[in-house]
Amino acid sequence: KYSGPKLATSAKPQHVSGYFEKTEFETYIIRQLEMKKITFYVFISLVFLSCKNSNDKIEFETLRANETFNIVESIIIQDSLKVIKNGKDKSYLLENLTKLIIIIPEKEKSGIETIPLPFFNNVEIKNLIGKKINGKIFFTKKDSLNIINQNEYPENIKLDKRILNKINSISYEEAKAKYKRENLDLYEMSIPIFSSNNKKAYVQLNNHCGRLCGEGIEIFLEKLNGKWKIIYKRTAWVS
Repeated sequence: KYSGPKLATSAKPQHVSGYFEKTEFETYIIRQLEMKKITFYVFISLVFLSCKNSNDKIEFETLRANETFNIVESIIIQDSLKVIKNGKDKSYLLENLTKLIIIIPEKEKSGIETIPLPFFNNVEIKNLIGKKINGKIFFTKKDSLNIINQNEYPENIKLDKRILNKINSISYEEAKAKYKRENLDLYEMSIPIFSSNNKKAYVQLNNHCGRLCGEGIEIFLEKLNGKWKIIYKRTAWVS
Protein backbone atom coordinates (compact mmCIF):
# COMPACT_ATOMS: atom_id res chain seq x y z
CA LYS A 1 0.00 0.00 0.00
CA TYR A 2 1.38 3.34 -1.07
CA SER A 3 1.81 5.76 1.83
CA GLY A 4 4.05 8.30 0.13
CA PRO A 5 3.27 12.02 -0.26
CA LYS A 6 0.57 13.27 -2.62
CA LEU A 7 0.79 16.45 -4.70
CA ALA A 8 -2.12 18.83 -5.14
CA THR A 9 -3.81 18.42 -8.53
CA SER A 10 -6.15 21.40 -8.53
CA ALA A 11 -4.08 23.17 -11.17
CA LYS A 12 -4.47 20.32 -13.63
CA PRO A 13 -7.44 19.07 -15.67
CA GLN A 14 -9.72 16.56 -13.93
CA HIS A 15 -9.17 13.89 -16.54
CA VAL A 16 -5.46 13.73 -15.58
CA SER A 17 -5.95 14.14 -11.83
CA GLY A 18 -4.42 10.70 -11.18
CA TYR A 19 -1.32 11.44 -13.24
CA PHE A 20 0.75 12.89 -10.41
CA GLU A 21 -0.25 10.18 -7.92
CA LYS A 22 0.77 7.44 -10.36
CA THR A 23 4.11 9.12 -11.10
CA GLU A 24 4.91 9.50 -7.39
CA PHE A 25 3.87 5.92 -6.75
CA GLU A 26 6.27 4.72 -9.43
CA THR A 27 8.99 6.95 -8.00
CA TYR A 28 8.34 5.55 -4.54
CA ILE A 29 8.58 1.96 -5.81
CA ILE A 30 11.79 2.72 -7.71
CA ARG A 31 13.34 4.23 -4.58
CA GLN A 32 12.39 1.20 -2.54
CA LEU A 33 13.94 -1.10 -5.13
CA GLU A 34 17.12 0.99 -5.20
CA MET A 35 17.36 0.85 -1.41
CA LYS A 36 16.97 -2.94 -1.49
CA LYS A 37 19.62 -3.13 -4.20
CA ILE A 38 22.02 -1.06 -2.08
CA THR A 39 21.29 -3.21 0.96
CA PHE A 40 21.95 -6.33 -1.10
CA TYR A 41 25.27 -4.97 -2.35
CA VAL A 42 26.29 -4.00 1.20
CA PHE A 43 25.40 -7.50 2.41
CA ILE A 44 27.41 -9.14 -0.39
CA SER A 45 30.35 -6.84 0.34
CA LEU A 46 30.29 -7.71 4.04
CA VAL A 47 30.16 -11.42 3.26
CA PHE A 48 33.09 -11.03 0.85
CA LEU A 49 35.13 -9.06 3.39
CA SER A 50 34.30 -11.58 6.10
CA CYS A 51 35.46 -14.46 3.92
CA LYS A 52 38.57 -12.54 2.93
CA ASN A 53 39.44 -11.76 6.55
CA SER A 54 38.81 -15.39 7.49
CA ASN A 55 41.08 -16.59 4.67
CA ASP A 56 43.72 -14.02 5.62
CA LYS A 57 43.58 -15.28 9.23
CA ILE A 58 43.94 -18.89 8.11
CA GLU A 59 46.90 -18.00 5.88
CA PHE A 60 48.42 -15.94 8.71
CA GLU A 61 48.09 -18.77 11.25
CA THR A 62 49.45 -21.25 8.71
CA LEU A 63 52.48 -19.01 8.27
CA ARG A 64 53.08 -18.96 12.02
CA ALA A 65 52.68 -22.72 12.29
CA ASN A 66 55.37 -23.22 9.63
CA GLU A 67 57.63 -20.69 11.32
CA THR A 68 57.08 -22.44 14.65
CA PHE A 69 58.48 -25.70 13.29
CA ASN A 70 61.41 -23.83 11.72
CA ILE A 71 62.15 -22.27 15.11
CA VAL A 72 62.08 -25.66 16.83
CA GLU A 73 64.62 -27.03 14.36
CA SER A 74 66.83 -23.96 14.81
CA ILE A 75 66.82 -24.28 18.62
CA ILE A 76 67.60 -28.01 18.48
CA ILE A 77 70.65 -27.34 16.30
CA GLN A 78 71.89 -24.04 17.71
CA ASP A 79 71.38 -24.95 21.37
CA SER A 80 72.82 -28.46 20.78
CA LEU A 81 69.91 -30.37 22.27
CA LYS A 82 70.87 -34.03 22.48
CA VAL A 83 67.63 -35.32 21.00
CA ILE A 84 68.73 -36.33 17.48
CA LYS A 85 68.05 -39.91 16.36
CA ASN A 86 71.67 -40.97 15.91
CA GLY A 87 72.14 -43.76 18.42
CA LYS A 88 74.11 -41.49 20.77
CA ASP A 89 71.67 -38.85 22.01
CA LYS A 90 69.57 -40.13 24.89
CA SER A 91 67.47 -37.06 25.66
CA TYR A 92 63.86 -36.60 24.62
CA LEU A 93 61.77 -33.66 23.44
CA LEU A 94 58.07 -33.56 24.28
CA GLU A 95 56.16 -33.98 21.04
CA ASN A 96 53.72 -31.22 21.99
CA LEU A 97 54.67 -27.56 22.33
CA THR A 98 52.92 -25.84 25.25
CA LYS A 99 51.16 -22.49 25.08
CA LEU A 100 52.66 -19.66 27.11
CA ILE A 101 50.12 -17.69 29.11
CA ILE A 102 50.64 -13.94 28.66
CA ILE A 103 50.12 -12.37 32.08
CA ILE A 104 48.89 -8.80 32.38
CA PRO A 105 49.52 -7.66 36.01
CA GLU A 106 46.50 -6.13 37.72
CA LYS A 107 46.70 -3.10 39.97
CA GLU A 108 44.97 -2.97 43.33
CA LYS A 109 43.13 0.15 44.52
CA SER A 110 46.34 1.26 46.21
CA GLY A 111 48.01 1.30 42.78
CA ILE A 112 50.33 -1.58 43.68
CA GLU A 113 50.58 -4.33 41.08
CA THR A 114 49.44 -7.82 42.05
CA ILE A 115 52.35 -10.16 41.38
CA PRO A 116 51.20 -13.64 40.31
CA LEU A 117 52.71 -16.72 41.93
CA PRO A 118 55.54 -18.14 39.79
CA PHE A 119 54.78 -21.22 37.71
CA PHE A 120 55.91 -22.76 34.44
CA ASN A 121 54.72 -21.74 30.99
CA ASN A 122 53.87 -18.11 31.58
CA VAL A 123 55.43 -14.72 31.00
CA GLU A 124 54.45 -11.22 32.08
CA ILE A 125 53.91 -8.90 29.15
CA LYS A 126 55.96 -6.17 30.82
CA ASN A 127 58.96 -8.51 30.68
CA LEU A 128 58.63 -8.66 26.89
CA ILE A 129 57.54 -5.20 25.73
CA GLY A 130 60.42 -2.74 25.70
CA LYS A 131 63.04 -5.31 26.70
CA LYS A 132 66.42 -4.53 25.19
CA ILE A 133 68.44 -7.31 23.58
CA ASN A 134 71.98 -6.42 22.55
CA GLY A 135 71.17 -2.75 23.06
CA LYS A 136 68.02 -2.75 20.88
CA ILE A 137 64.35 -2.97 21.87
CA PHE A 138 63.14 -6.45 20.94
CA PHE A 139 59.33 -6.28 21.22
CA THR A 140 57.94 -2.74 20.84
CA LYS A 141 54.67 -1.24 22.08
CA LYS A 142 53.23 -1.87 18.62
CA ASP A 143 53.54 -5.61 19.36
CA SER A 144 51.46 -5.37 22.57
CA LEU A 145 48.00 -6.23 21.21
CA ASN A 146 49.43 -8.88 18.91
CA ILE A 147 51.15 -10.58 21.86
CA ILE A 148 48.05 -10.43 24.07
CA ASN A 149 45.97 -12.00 21.28
CA GLN A 150 48.32 -14.99 21.33
CA ASN A 151 46.59 -15.99 24.57
CA GLU A 152 43.94 -17.40 22.22
CA TYR A 153 46.32 -20.03 20.88
CA PRO A 154 45.51 -23.72 21.50
CA GLU A 155 46.89 -25.27 24.70
CA ASN A 156 49.45 -27.23 22.72
CA ILE A 157 50.65 -27.91 19.19
CA LYS A 158 52.04 -31.25 18.08
CA LEU A 159 55.28 -31.18 16.12
CA ASP A 160 55.00 -32.18 12.48
CA LYS A 161 56.40 -35.43 11.09
CA ARG A 162 59.42 -33.82 9.44
CA ILE A 163 60.76 -33.06 12.94
CA LEU A 164 59.41 -36.11 14.78
CA ASN A 165 61.13 -38.42 12.29
CA LYS A 166 64.52 -36.88 13.15
CA ILE A 167 64.39 -36.71 16.95
CA ASN A 168 63.78 -38.71 20.09
CA SER A 169 60.28 -37.52 20.88
CA ILE A 170 57.90 -38.59 23.62
CA SER A 171 54.35 -37.82 24.72
CA TYR A 172 53.53 -36.40 28.13
CA GLU A 173 51.85 -39.67 29.17
CA GLU A 174 54.88 -41.74 28.11
CA ALA A 175 57.26 -39.38 29.91
CA LYS A 176 55.20 -39.56 33.09
CA ALA A 177 55.31 -43.37 33.00
CA LYS A 178 59.09 -43.43 32.35
CA TYR A 179 59.77 -41.10 35.28
CA LYS A 180 58.38 -43.74 37.63
CA ARG A 181 60.98 -46.27 36.46
CA GLU A 182 64.08 -44.24 35.57
CA ASN A 183 65.62 -40.81 35.40
CA LEU A 184 64.63 -39.16 32.13
CA ASP A 185 66.42 -36.29 30.43
CA LEU A 186 63.50 -34.40 28.95
CA TYR A 187 63.10 -31.10 27.10
CA GLU A 188 59.84 -29.19 27.01
CA MET A 189 59.47 -26.30 24.55
CA SER A 190 56.81 -23.60 24.41
CA ILE A 191 54.85 -22.32 21.44
CA PRO A 192 56.77 -19.22 20.26
CA ILE A 193 55.45 -15.74 20.90
CA PHE A 194 55.77 -13.76 17.67
CA SER A 195 56.20 -10.09 16.91
CA SER A 196 53.64 -8.41 14.67
CA ASN A 197 55.82 -8.85 11.58
CA ASN A 198 56.73 -12.49 12.41
CA LYS A 199 60.42 -11.63 12.34
CA LYS A 200 61.08 -12.02 16.07
CA ALA A 201 60.11 -14.73 18.53
CA TYR A 202 60.35 -15.63 22.21
CA VAL A 203 60.48 -19.24 23.45
CA GLN A 204 60.79 -20.94 26.83
CA LEU A 205 62.76 -24.18 26.99
CA ASN A 206 62.65 -26.33 30.12
CA ASN A 207 65.01 -29.25 30.75
CA HIS A 208 63.99 -31.88 33.32
CA CYS A 209 66.96 -34.15 34.06
CA GLY A 210 65.81 -35.86 37.25
CA ARG A 211 63.64 -35.38 40.32
CA LEU A 212 65.88 -32.62 41.70
CA CYS A 213 67.54 -31.62 38.45
CA GLY A 214 66.29 -29.10 35.94
CA GLU A 215 66.71 -25.74 34.24
CA GLY A 216 64.57 -23.31 32.31
CA ILE A 217 65.86 -20.80 29.79
CA GLU A 218 64.33 -17.95 27.85
CA ILE A 219 65.31 -17.77 24.20
CA PHE A 220 65.01 -14.74 21.92
CA LEU A 221 65.23 -15.38 18.18
CA GLU A 222 65.27 -13.20 15.09
CA LYS A 223 64.82 -14.14 11.46
CA LEU A 224 67.93 -12.99 9.62
CA ASN A 225 68.53 -13.67 5.93
CA GLY A 226 65.58 -16.06 5.92
CA LYS A 227 66.80 -18.18 8.86
CA TRP A 228 65.98 -18.11 12.58
CA LYS A 229 68.94 -17.25 14.80
CA ILE A 230 69.20 -17.32 18.59
CA ILE A 231 70.37 -13.83 19.47
CA TYR A 232 70.03 -14.03 23.26
CA LYS A 233 69.16 -16.50 25.99
CA ARG A 234 69.18 -16.47 29.76
CA THR A 235 68.46 -18.83 32.63
CA ALA A 236 64.98 -18.30 34.08
CA TRP A 237 65.10 -20.97 36.80
CA VAL A 238 67.34 -23.78 37.97
CA SER A 239 66.96 -26.76 40.30
